Amino acid sequence: MSTVAFIGTDRLKTATAAQNASFRASLDAGRFADFGPSVHFDWWAFPIDRASRGHGDRYDISSVLDALRADGHFLRDVLGNAGMLMSAWGWDLESARPVDGSLYPRYGVRLWKCGLSLHILGMPGAFASVRAFAIHHRESRTIDEWPSQGDCTPNAAGVDVMPHS
Repeated sequence: MSTVAFIGTDRLKTATAAQNASFRASLDAGRFADFGPSVHFDWWAFPIDRASRGHGDRYDISSVLDALRADGHFLRDVLGNAGMLMSAWGWDLESARPVDGSLYPRYGVRLWKCGLSLHILGMPGAFASVRAFAIHHRESRTIDEWPSQGDCTPNAAGVDVMPHS
């Protein structure tokens, strides 16, 4: 067990929203390097249900997952973060297709965290798009570790890029 405690829901939401604003400013300025491996943001931009090597349990949302899956504002921030990350990497999250943009920096761990976050937060359309990006780029390093698309239960707030069937 990690000795670093979860930062709390309010602090996580604040950090996630702040990252959304930072991503928007980076995209507007054409600073695609801000989405690369030298800039750290994965933990709060794409929180997941497990500890990390660098931050322990600080961003492990497993204890508050149900509440976050019902929080439309938080979910829209995470979805916005995913959309802007993918746009910077040359992918349209909504259409699940390549677009003009920066080159993908081959950072499979960040891509996996983004996908896993969308999956556990119940955004099957967005998750499927990010997974398609990984397959498109033959990101074999992490694709085998991804959850199945069929296991993604939509969140209660209905936040996703595509309507649920």
